[in-house]
Amino acid sequence: MRRSANATPGYLSSTGHLPPLGIAADSGNNKAMKTGICRTRACGVTLIELLVTLTALGILCAIAIPAYRDYNRRVNRTDAQRDLAGYALRLQRCFRRAGDYTATDCTLDLGVNAEATYTVTIEKGAGTYTLIATPINDQAIDSCGRFTLNQAGVRGVSGTVPPQVCWQRSGD
Repeated sequence: MRRSANATPGYLSSTGHLPPLGIAADSGNNKAMKTGICRTRACGVTLIELLVTLTALGILCAIAIPAYRDYNRRVNRTDAQRDLAGYALRLQRCFRRAGDYTATDCTLDLGVNAEATYTVTIEKGAGTYTLIATPINDQAIDSCGRFTLNQAGVRGVSGTVPPQVCWQRSGD
């Protein structure tokens, strides 16, 4: 179909014909048209390509996000264990100095840890103590549950996982 010479410039091909549907006319500055990349079909992304990409991204997220959350829980466990070990050291020093764990100079700044993932409490008597780290916030669903450490160095957990697994160091 030929157009008259006064047709709008830029919409006609160099031969004076209208381009096929979905393909821009060669206006002189369209590199894709000059190289012939888009001659057989319209340039762009099809709906199928977009859906395949989104599906692959969804599968990666379904694997990566739970793995990342599990990693964070393990890191938070390590922080709680480190805090309990630090408190136990301070209590042992106090016991050596005063002869029991209930002395007035044997106070600890217990409470929520810096990461806000555990609350640390203590149950103590003259010759015994038990430090307890109770998970809070997102850590509350951790399978290890509460961590305990007493004056004899006995480590325990209240969750469904054995203590030796929960108290395991990262490098083990």
